[in-house]
Amino acid sequence: MTLSPVIDGGDILAHYFPAISKDDTPATLFMKTAMGAATLYQRVLSDMERGTRIVGCPQGKPMFYFRGSDWTLHQSCTVRRLIDGNVAERFSREEQVSEYWSLSSPEAAREAMRKRLMELLNL
Repeated sequence: MTLSPVIDGGDILAHYFPAISKDDTPATLFMKTAMGAATLYQRVLSDMERGTRIVGCPQGKPMFYFRGSDWTLHQSCTVRRLIDGNVAERFSREEQVSEYWSLSSPEAAREAMRKRLMELLNL
């Protein structure tokens, strides 16, 4: 996403969904996501160098931002339970990338993002 004075409020340029395998943990998924972000960053910069008009998908109000929320033993126990329950295996998938920055307009980017998220939610 682009930078914005609002936390998680910048225009969305793309979504990266890492491959999930049965042996993944929060740490491995975090690293896959970080590597995917670097790859997408290189791709958008290459497009910018070629003169591609970069389009962002405007966001609404952040959905999951909480102030003053500290990590507690409860969150740690929840993560441990999910790892022990092999939850990653139920959500296995291949890597997926959705680029919005090269679409024709912010409206087209927003519609593409909406469709993509609906697919992920099976709606």
